[in-house]
Amino acid sequence: MLTDQYVPDWSAADGIREYITNALDSPAEFQYFIEDDCIELTSVGIQLPISCLFLGKSGNRDNPDAVGKHGEGSLVGAIPILREGLSLTFLNGSVAWHPELVYNEELDLTSLVIKEVPNNSEQRSFTVVISGMDSSLIDEVVDNCLYLRHDLGKCLEGEKGRVLLD
Repeated sequence: MLTDQYVPDWSAADGIREYITNALDSPAEFQYFIEDDCIELTSVGIQLPISCLFLGKSGNRDNPDAVGKHGEGSLVGAIPILREGLSLTFLNGSVAWHPELVYNEELDLTSLVIKEVPNNSEQRSFTVVISGMDSSLIDEVVDNCLYLRHDLGKCLEGEKGRVLLD
């Protein structure tokens, strides 16, 4: 799959940006929750097929309004998040996917591995949970994503986005 050295110049904030973009590209309602050390990003009412964990599998390839089209964001975003020691979990209906960076002695490299376990939730949504964050990382993510900010001042809502008047 991918080694821990992929996107070496990316920070955890860059990885989190990938998941925010994925949620915003989804036709589902986007909800988020920010706690002391955790961000949860939910696409309400959808579940992803396991095939979305394959590099190059994209449901947005023919969507001209989507930011992501290459089918790599879910995998690439995990690398810097895990490399910086944060915890990442995908809650996908009745299963949970736990990405990890695992060293393989035979190959002499560390790569991304995703383990699937049962999820006892009855929620029929897809949620990305990033935990172990410090307040400066949360602030950086919120500052860099207008959709997570509540202090935008006056703005006009448009068909393609918002116009910030302040």
